[in-house]
Amino acid sequence: MNWLARSADPERGQEAQTYARHVLGVRAYAERIVLPLVPLLPPGVIDNLRSALLPAAEFHDLGKLDDENQAVLRGDIRSKWLPINHSDAGVVKLLRDERVQAALLVASHHAGLLNLVAESDRGNDFFRDKEPSRRMRRPLEDLFKRHQEALPGPVGGTKESSAEGLSDNQAVFLRMALSCLVDANHTDSSVPNIPLVEIGSKSLPPLLPERRLEALDAYVAQFKPCSERDILRGAIYASCRGQIPDERIVACDSPVGSGKTTAVMAHLLAVALKRGLRRIFVVLPFTNIIRQAASVYRKALVLPDENPDEIVVEVHHLADFDGEASRDFAVRWNAPIVVTTAVAFFETLASSRPSALRRLHELAGAAVFVDEAHAALPAKFLPVTWRWMQALADEWNVHWTLASGSLVRFWEMKEVLSAAGFASSRKVPLIATNAIRDRAACYEQSRVRFETIDETLSVEGLFDAVARTPGPRLVILNTVQNAAIVAKAFAKSNRFSDVFHISTALTPADRERTLERVKKRFELDGDDNWVLVGTSCIEAGMDLDFATGFREMASLTSLLQASGRVNRSGNRDGSAMYSFRLREEGGINRNRSMEDAIRVLRQLLEERRHIGADLCTEALRRELMLDPRSGSLLSKVSVAESNYNFPEVEKLFKIICADTRTVIIGEDLVHRIESFEPVDWREIQKKSVQIWGYRIEALHVPELRSHSGVYAWNLEYSPFLGVMEGILELDEFEWNGGGII
Repeated sequence: MNWLARSADPERGQEAQTYARHVLGVRAYAERIVLPLVPLLPPGVIDNLRSALLPAAEFHDLGKLDDENQAVLRGDIRSKWLPINHSDAGVVKLLRDERVQAALLVASHHAGLLNLVAESDRGNDFFRDKEPSRRMRRPLEDLFKRHQEALPGPVGGTKESSAEGLSDNQAVFLRMALSCLVDANHTDSSVPNIPLVEIGSKSLPPLLPERRLEALDAYVAQFKPCSERDILRGAIYASCRGQIPDERIVACDSPVGSGKTTAVMAHLLAVALKRGLRRIFVVLPFTNIIRQAASVYRKALVLPDENPDEIVVEVHHLADFDGEASRDFAVRWNAPIVVTTAVAFFETLASSRPSALRRLHELAGAAVFVDEAHAALPAKFLPVTWRWMQALADEWNVHWTLASGSLVRFWEMKEVLSAAGFASSRKVPLIATNAIRDRAACYEQSRVRFETIDETLSVEGLFDAVARTPGPRLVILNTVQNAAIVAKAFAKSNRFSDVFHISTALTPADRERTLERVKKRFELDGDDNWVLVGTSCIEAGMDLDFATGFREMASLTSLLQASGRVNRSGNRDGSAMYSFRLREEGGINRNRSMEDAIRVLRQLLEERRHIGADLCTEALRRELMLDPRSGSLLSKVSVAESNYNFPEVEKLFKIICADTRTVIIGEDLVHRIESFEPVDWREIQKKSVQIWGYRIEALHVPELRSHSGVYAWNLEYSPFLGVMEGILELDEFEWNGGGII
């Protein structure tokens, strides 16, 4: 009998796929995933990975051989879903063979990783479908016989390995193993009938660290030092490039504007060259600075005859779609250099969902640059993230560099260590020498002064305060809503030559265009009477140099980062960075998640403490002390992780605490997606925004008929205010409830 694994899809031009071809294909893709990891990982990790992954690859679809499922796959019965859970038979088979890890992978390859404590209480129903009517109908022996008859020969598998050589963080291992299985399964499903001999024949561009390091040196050398800051940048670059410590977690705390973008990249390439690492991740806190960083890396690292978009890939936000038709839009991490957001990166580490975990295995044998690390994660996630980082460093050969001009040394904080379950701190060496760091700190003290506006301002009062200061000016607000209201008011006043606005209400493509206009505006001589208004997404990582800055009160680290955009080159005298508060009127709202951070900043300002990076760790400690729940918050995710409650970890670990949806901007792109025309996921990212789920419902934003989880914007949109253009015009808009991520 010619058993099927996938039915034909005439609409997408796909023929049916046989069971034998799919099993052999998934197994072959799984082998191709593991092969490059062999020289990079400890033998115990490789043995454990193969012993769990390969049997799971062989038996993950065993239940599709059930008669009722075959009837649907052949088209004899019309149904959108298979009547029998096709994972169930594989789970039973593997549990009988005492392959528990493999059974878990099979149970999870569509459903996601399970709550293992809850599963252990289910007795004989361990890992099986909770609905008895969806469990396998035919005896396992019959299904296994069909499996053997379908395949040309035994696929086989290694004996299940023990966990010897691994730490107690089996959770990271299980996520990695499921990542391999899901990627193999989804990849084979997307190209269901290519010849098996062609699997893995298309090679990805290599990292080539030696050649890219030479190219980076040449790129940096073309910028001749013209100031004290330029000299410091050169010294920091040389120090970072030359430091290759044995430790796999290091830090760089050189100040804002000191060239960490290139200096840390030089360090990572040098480490990759020494250790044979295969790719580099650059993790940034905000989506709008991704393009700027990627642009620098494309200029500095791409070799002749290479396609820059294949060497340096940008991932602006999570674009994971669980639907079958949308699966091809899932973002991959398989380029030599991946530039992504902290949300996309760390929420992938926390995920239990197959669509998100599919890319996770690409992290093995990689170097990771967490830039602006102070803003990467809320404090409550630091303990569990520290556990992941150490497991990935020690077992999966991941080299971490945590960098920020306002670095918080959370790995030294007893509160974080206790919640993470560590008795002592881990050595995290600095890759910039003490002498260079001292020189940079002295320079920072004279670059900008910090001022506080004591009265609470209206939008008009803020306008007057900004207008009185030297331009060009930078104004940063705490919410997307506040930024849109202020930018619109400033533009209507006609008191400024130009008003620019950047926030996540704009698509990445429009943020990029606005940023380019801002950079060109700096080049115009004789008229500095203009202002850039935005959210925290413009306070870090941007190479901009304003005369004056205004920051709505937030955290100390935010204030320090924003000040890095003021007098950045050190060529101005008397530049100031103002902290202010706004009245809650006319649509202005509060970001309540910042209240403790604001209270600490006000304390430090009232104490007349010197505002500098050395206060950042103390500021975080004070924030934690203000919240009586801090102990439980710090440990809550760690407890779920220790209990292998994977769904709970994903539920709790939300950097942006909202149900966000991908909303496409532009009728042409929507039409092409609806018509199943080829659309690259990069285009979807550049022409979409992320909007809260409750706002999607309130605004009646329609979901695409053909792709679940993807929406089409149906209100006004402008390159100036983005989706806020349409929202602010709505009569029914609830000022204090409106929101865009």
